[in-house]
Amino acid sequence: MKILFVNNGLAGGGVEKLLNDMLPLINESGNYCELLILFDDNAKYLESLRNHGVKVQIVPKNIYNKGHFKRMIYIMNYIKNNNFDIVHANEFPLIYYCSIIKVILGEKMPKLVMTEHNTDNRRRHIKLSRPLEKIIYRNYDKVTSISDKVQEVLLDWLRPNDRDKYVVICNGIVIEDFRKSQPYK
Repeated sequence: MKILFVNNGLAGGGVEKLLNDMLPLINESGNYCELLILFDDNAKYLESLRNHGVKVQIVPKNIYNKGHFKRMIYIMNYIKNNNFDIVHANEFPLIYYCSIIKVILGEKMPKLVMTEHNTDNRRRHIKLSRPLEKIIYRNYDKVTSISDKVQEVLLDWLRPNDRDKYVVICNGIVIEDFRKSQPYK
């Protein structure tokens, strides 16, 4: 299976740490994944991922600096030209970009998955954004949440009819890192 993960960057937050830990394991499992990021500013995990054999593609700065539309076109062409089975989006605005790309590509779009990482965001404090968010999330084949609470809040916000496509997959950890750890003296 060929999977494209899309993320804003690799600066060092929870999503970035999860991608750093998870993507090499996906590749070791016999599947193939790569990562497309919007920018490489403060890319704490960029070298780590590349050292573990994960291809990381960065949207060129001359395209990134031209705004949302140009970024979306670049991502859409990257998806079209690389024959992925799944596209997995993390973080705003990429969850919007990928949803819109699915509308444009239609049947040519691979399966589309996203992960909801937060119980709150600025969009949820703007009542008029709920109808837009319902459309954006509706375009996903599967929406995962990292915890029961994230799922609960998301479903309360969206009130979707197709609740069966919303699932909880808790963040994983590399257990071996903890097995090898030593207590502080």
